Amino acid sequence: MSLVEGSTFIYTPAPLVPQPAGEPLLHRRLQPGSPRQNPWVESSNSRVRDELFAREIFTSIMEAKVLDNDWRHIYNHDRPHSALGYQPPAVFEAGLNHPKLS
Repeated sequence: MSLVEGSTFIYTPAPLVPQPAGEPLLHRRLQPGSPRQNPWVESSNSRVRDELFAREIFTSIMEAKVLDNDWRHIYNHDRPHSALGYQPPAVFEAGLNHPKLS
């Protein structure tokens, strides 16, 4: 649902879960550092922190960007992930987009 007042656009997101008629819509925000509310983001943040930021001392923004790009490439193209059958995400995705013919 959205409202327009003059030239001002006010965005109100639709609820993801159907609300019973007459019930007030409750907005809940995720608390930072709360793995119970969003475990995937917290797990990802922890992995980047432990494997990249805790092991490197960046002397410039450019160096940080280069090392981050290198780390992400290794993580997505070379490193096996148990949740993906011990395949890197790029290999797993390629298998989804181009299934092998039997």
